[in-house]
Amino acid sequence: MRIFIALLFPENIKDYLAEKAEAIRNCCQKGRFVSPANYHLTLRFLGEIPENDLGPTFAAAEETARQSAPLTIDLTGPGQFKRGNESIIWWGINRSNPALGKLHSLLQINLQPAGYAPEPQAFKPHITLARQASICQNFPVYNPGPAFTVNQIHVMESCRIDNKLTYIPLAGYQFRGQKTEDRGQKTEDRGQKTEDRGQTTGDRGDRGRKMEDRGRETEDR
Repeated sequence: MRIFIALLFPENIKDYLAEKAEAIRNCCQKGRFVSPANYHLTLRFLGEIPENDLGPTFAAAEETARQSAPLTIDLTGPGQFKRGNESIIWWGINRSNPALGKLHSLLQINLQPAGYAPEPQAFKPHITLARQASICQNFPVYNPGPAFTVNQIHVMESCRIDNKLTYIPLAGYQFRGQKTEDRGQKTEDRGQKTEDRGQTTGDRGDRGRKMEDRGRETEDR
């Protein structure tokens, strides 16, 4: 089984990318354009794995999801990787997103017990739109695309069904970590509660002093 680990997209994002891919198609003499159903963001390509040996891969993906919070993906614009006279055309992802970088790093760490050393090359997140493309004119200029939230990581199989390249989700794991800003807010809330408790204690002290003053007034009378 040909296996990779990826993030999948909601339908409205696939529709957005399909629309942009059609415009880019007009800039190409030829190219193998990806079906919108196959749009994804690869986190790690693992290659051929026998079905009976997938357990450690599932475990790595699940542990990564346990450690990770839902993250926001920001789309940028089109680009290409040159391959001789042809190109792979892609749609870009904001590479400065720290949450995406952290997710990728965690996955590399969690895959090591399954026998996969971290990849030596830098992580370059992108969405492949076309392969073996021959570009004949410049792409249109695009504004940054929409942002969207991803809540799961998937173990995927790449196969051919009726001679058509198909990506099949074998397992999906919900992100169960907590966003940094949420933790910060909770810390702030706890600090506020501590302050409130301190104020309450102070109030009780004031009431005690008032009772003591009234006792002295009674004694004076």
